[in-house]
Amino acid sequence: MSPDPIDLPSALKRIGGEKEFLRELLEIFETDYREKADRLKKAVETGDFESLKNIGHALKGASANLSLEPLKEACRSMEEAGEAGDTKQAGEALARMEAEHARLRAFLPGIFP
Repeated sequence: MSPDPIDLPSALKRIGGEKEFLRELLEIFETDYREKADRLKKAVETGDFESLKNIGHALKGASANLSLEPLKEACRSMEEAGEAGDTKQAGEALARMEAEHARLRAFLPGIFP
């Protein structure tokens, strides 16, 4: 069984326990993620490995800061695909990122009803 898409105790600890602030940070992350995911899709299609590496790295850091561990690991895989110049790995990483992002979005209403 996969871990929760967010380590809620860890995320809250990072920001002093302010749940409403966490909601705001997750909304900002969502906007940023969607924009970067669109750029990643184009980069996978065109084989733009530098963008794959850079965007994967940026999303990995943002995910880590919010304790989104499964998504962070998927982003790490994207970063590594960009470093390796591996189109197949990049496509797999993108699919994994999208699945973890969808899992996160489905999970959040249980935290923030």
